[in-house]
Amino acid sequence: MVRDNDPSKTNPANEKENMTLYLKGAPERVINRCSTLLMNIDEHGNETEVPINDLIKKKINIANEKFGGSGERVLAFSKRVLNPKTFPKNPMYNFDVKSWASWEQSVKETPINSFANG
Repeated sequence: MVRDNDPSKTNPANEKENMTLYLKGAPERVINRCSTLLMNIDEHGNETEVPINDLIKKKINIANEKFGGSGERVLAFSKRVLNPKTFPKNPMYNFDVKSWASWEQSVKETPINSFANG
């Protein structure tokens, strides 16, 4: 899903005025597209992120197997605030399925954050 962070701004000057990409899916698919894990958001909205390393991936897989093994459906979520120079609103960046391959390559240039309850 793509969300417009500030619909009143057609030519955003920064990422907060631009768009944010949200992804939901199987943990192993989402985590493999991420480079950081969101561990905490304080009362002021400040985010604490840690790099995703092999140990974190192992812990995620263990938790995934634990919940999945007991019949629970496990989902992972990620977000990425999009740079307005790469993903402009005006003209609107084309997020259709036909452009997925080129879009996915563009997204790999900047890390996506994944979420966790820590």
